Amino acid sequence: MAYNTAVLERPDAARIHSALKRDPDADTFSFALDRHWIDEQQIGYPDLREVVQRSVNFGISVVRAFCDAGYTQFLDLGCGYPDRTAVHRIARDRGVDARVTAVDNSRWVTLHWERAVEGSTSTRFLSTDLTDVVAVLQQIASLAALDLTRPVCLTLVDVLHHLEPHVAHQVLAQYYELLPVGSRLALTQRTDDNASDEQAARIAGLAEAYHDIGAPTWIRTHTEFLDLLGPWSLSLPGVVSLRQWPLATYSPTLPDGLGALSWGAVAEKRSS
Repeated sequence: MAYNTAVLERPDAARIHSALKRDPDADTFSFALDRHWIDEQQIGYPDLREVVQRSVNFGISVVRAFCDAGYTQFLDLGCGYPDRTAVHRIARDRGVDARVTAVDNSRWVTLHWERAVEGSTSTRFLSTDLTDVVAVLQQIASLAALDLTRPVCLTLVDVLHHLEPHVAHQVLAQYYELLPVGSRLALTQRTDDNASDEQAARIAGLAEAYHDIGAPTWIRTHTEFLDLLGPWSLSLPGVVSLRQWPLATYSPTLPDGLGALSWGAVAEKRSS
């Protein structure tokens, strides 16, 4: 695949996210300058790869759980590259005939997804701003990509921290309003909760580094994350540190000095 090298002047958040995964295809979607950025950031924040991988593992396990519970429709916002961790591939590996719509407006992501879904009727890709909720759902309806009269599983994995507070709140509220009863939500949020002063400073430095490459980042507390969920009804055990995922390791508190890294939650629309 040919790329315009003129746009390779700085690292890209989507390519970086792919390179941080423990996936055999990771280097396919990134370049040397992205991996160099990672190396530089890991000097100050050595937990970076763990943060991303724990979010990836959360997303995989939740999609599998949704599939096992009988859900067959997925809307993956900020989907990233179509690698082995993509929702449509997780569902397929689970033996589920799922309908998946993936949404991302990164030019790099779009190039790969257009090839990945060519000829598919069950998986669609929209190169659209995920925060334009009405536009996303109108495109889905016009393509008959999903049946919007039936429950949809909405996923925002390692995405929410790139949305400023009022936008994140509005997006989650609008999807709640417009998706049918019974729809599910799975999402993660990076945090500095329970971090030492030194860890918190490193997390702030990483957020600044993301901002410098055009990917503003908001670190949120447990309370701030919970507030964003608005009318969505949390599933047990509620908001969980991804250090404690899978839930076999869950405890309601973290040991002193062990930062939460990221919060994860699963929720449901229970009423209109």
